[in-house]
Amino acid sequence: MKRILPCAVLTGDIVASTAPSRGPEAPADLLKGVAACVQVAFPEAFPQPFSFDVFSGDSWQLVVCTPEHSIRISLLIRALLKGLRDLDTRVAIALGHLERPPTSRPGEAMDEVYIASGRSLSSMAPSRRTILAVSTDDGELAPTVAVNLMNEVLRLVDAISSDWTAKQALAVAGSLRGWDPLFIGMQWDPERRDRYPVEWQIALTLAQSHPDGKPRSAARAVEAHGLVPHRAGVISRLLATVDDAQSISRSAVSQHLSAAHWPPIQKAVDAVETALGEVGILCNEQ
Repeated sequence: MKRILPCAVLTGDIVASTAPSRGPEAPADLLKGVAACVQVAFPEAFPQPFSFDVFSGDSWQLVVCTPEHSIRISLLIRALLKGLRDLDTRVAIALGHLERPPTSRPGEAMDEVYIASGRSLSSMAPSRRTILAVSTDDGELAPTVAVNLMNEVLRLVDAISSDWTAKQALAVAGSLRGWDPLFIGMQWDPERRDRYPVEWQIALTLAQSHPDGKPRSAARAVEAHGLVPHRAGVISRLLATVDDAQSISRSAVSQHLSAAHWPPIQKAVDAVETALGEVGILCNEQ
């Protein structure tokens, strides 16, 4: 069957989760909220329909149609989980092709790249958080010098990011979305953060993607991005109040980013993205 879409499939699971299986603290609900933030932040990176699935309570799978952004997206997922609930996730990224359009339930798909991503997660060392692989036609992994080098860079990123505090992780999550320090600082608005932590993240992300900030536009944006329906009203109300939100100082944000060693990590992520673009070209030529 003809290949139609170069992609990256991300498969992950929450590390050492002790949260309840139901309710607002449940990993599945948190993962869906985090996925909504990522979807709104990088709309061009995802196919339509948005292909994200949660299974077995705290495991998840996501399809990215711009493979070069898969590292940034996986790091944003990790930063949001750590910043919002002090949780972490392992992420296995497989580069390959889809033979048919992705569905909203990637966990049920059987293309080789899905299999390769799942196998990579299963074989990941306990100390690792992110691993990269290239899928072959039979779902096996094809190690290359470029991929091995990128994995060594990711190993260093893992070692540093695993020690991020919640504040450092939120600062990094803002920077990954391209926010300026003042806007990053709005994540700490006490009233909104404490009452609606996930919805506030989605509202802030929408505010950057839809700068008109009007409630009616917000509602349409929430619907267009396929966000969790019962949160749409709260998100729209929060988006209408973004301009009134409190922010910590720019210097405080800079201190969190510096303590997270974000400047060198950002350069490493940029370098890996450039390399992934080159690997993606090779994948397209297979």
